[in-house]
Amino acid sequence: MKYLSLLVTGVLFLTGCYEEENNEVPEQSSISCLELEEDFIIMDRDAIKIVIDSLCQQYPPLSIEDDPLVHENNTTGLIEELNENCENLTYMLRCYACLESYPPQSIIDVELDSVGIVITRFFRVRVPENDFMYMN
Repeated sequence: MKYLSLLVTGVLFLTGCYEEENNEVPEQSSISCLELEEDFIIMDRDAIKIVIDSLCQQYPPLSIEDDPLVHENNTTGLIEELNENCENLTYMLRCYACLESYPPQSIIDVELDSVGIVITRFFRVRVPENDFMYMN
């Protein structure tokens, strides 16, 4: 009887530690649009940077013949993703790699409605030649 209880306990222990393989593709990081909208209203740059930088990690630098800085398509993709996910915020590219710095920077405008008042903000995204984009 003693051996039987040890055997049952051992089997339960081993099956409890078995981890099934998960073949599901993880969903993209969800954007908390309400928090992001509030962050733009109060200009919480640190909170905005966390969201934008995490999204930029989905856009690796891809060499394209017409784009020596490799991020024009990525910048467009970032803006499209933000516009698709956050209907209360409107993102528009003001200029791509127009700020001559190292690395160059793009400017993205953001429009939002705050109690009937249209608020316009902007943020800058650095577009390094051989690395991921990131918010300045």
